[in-house]
Amino acid sequence: MDLTESEGSRSESCAVEHRQEEDAEDRVLFNPPLYHQRYMFAVRHLTCHEVKSVVDMGCSDGSFFKVLAMVPTLEQAALLDVDHALLESKKRVINPELRHFIHRRSVPLTVSLYSGSAGDFDSRLCGLDAVTLIEVIEHLHPDTLEQVTANVFGNMRPKFCIVTTPNSEFNILFGNEDPKQFRHWDHKFEWTRQEFQLWCHEVCVKFGYSVEYSGVGYPFSDPHSLSLGPCSQAAIFSSQHDEKAQAVHRQNLPNTECYTLIATCEFPFRKDERSLEEKIDDQVQYCLNSMISFRRKEVAYGEEITIAVSAVADFSCVKSLCGIETVRESLLRGGYHLSEDKEFVVHLEDESDLSDNGSDDPSSGYHDVCLAETETSAQDSLLTENSGLFATENVFSNDSGCGTQDTWTPNMSSLSKASSSGNQDDWDLEIALDEERLEIAKNSVVGDLSVTDRSSSVTD
Repeated sequence: MDLTESEGSRSESCAVEHRQEEDAEDRVLFNPPLYHQRYMFAVRHLTCHEVKSVVDMGCSDGSFFKVLAMVPTLEQAALLDVDHALLESKKRVINPELRHFIHRRSVPLTVSLYSGSAGDFDSRLCGLDAVTLIEVIEHLHPDTLEQVTANVFGNMRPKFCIVTTPNSEFNILFGNEDPKQFRHWDHKFEWTRQEFQLWCHEVCVKFGYSVEYSGVGYPFSDPHSLSLGPCSQAAIFSSQHDEKAQAVHRQNLPNTECYTLIATCEFPFRKDERSLEEKIDDQVQYCLNSMISFRRKEVAYGEEITIAVSAVADFSCVKSLCGIETVRESLLRGGYHLSEDKEFVVHLEDESDLSDNGSDDPSSGYHDVCLAETETSAQDSLLTENSGLFATENVFSNDSGCGTQDTWTPNMSSLSKASSSGNQDDWDLEIALDEERLEIAKNSVVGDLSVTDRSSSVTD
């Protein structure tokens, strides 16, 4: 956290102790943990806006970067915190891991780790597409918050800024009816939704931004408490300045470098030299063959397998390249048989389908290219290193566009909208959804996904 008046981001370890004390009170359970919900909320919006550069202010130990690297269009990321000692001890968090070498990104990514105060201006971070302030502002005294606000919205002027902060109205569900008793020992304030929106409105008026409100951690398990709003409220700011005005503004800013660069690294990436038509054909064939292989388990030898063309076109890796008409053209080029209305692929099972062939052989170059685009590090990152992200009996649907509805929700039978960008070059955020499409291909519809169980009691 960015704490200029205290000893800094040491709050991460202290928060763990604080949570352990509160767990005994059997308070609200979030599936998955609330901090995961906030992370995925931010990643979803950054992906929707195809952000290429971002700075995470108040990054603490850098845990957000493990999911931030999932944004497929990201080319430059900076992490900033005031606690130099903590960043020195955690600087390896920005290094690429084995999975990043196996499933390489489609674009280069440079990551930098800085120590310094978010209230100070550093020209190296000016001109970035986005800024994230995840559970940071409540740790700042009013004068420091004013400095950070002026620096972010007045000096840096990102295209987008995502801010999350506790919703004090929710605190009653933690058994806390005292408005002066905060969730965390280091919080300087906790705002109601009205107070937060008033601050956001003042930012918009003063610095030329528009804002959308959202949040994570809605109490869906208790419909009577929905009026309290989300546990963490969020604001997504969008700049109203045009590119010309932004360029003039940056030229007038001082060329200062007040942050200390602790570490930097570059992620491995793959250079795809295929033509657009080749990319489309490879993706369409790979997705269709995968769907056929699932259906093969359910039909007798010699029976027809029908797959809706729309189901193939709805895969994110296909959708990002072309529309449904181009998918039909690709299928015809590949020698697939379409129904008379061209709405379905009709596949007749024969002996050649029961043997290994080049398209399904993991050793083939075709398989490697498509696998690299469809199997990303998202699951490995979230299930192994951030275990607890996915929730049992929780379902999320795939809608196009960003939206501002809660992505993850606690203790409910179905999660609210988890939108996807629909324009990714690989599956980073939709890998689970797209795998589920394979499972339900027999119905030729896009279904919901139920994922693994993890529970956590989180109040901050």
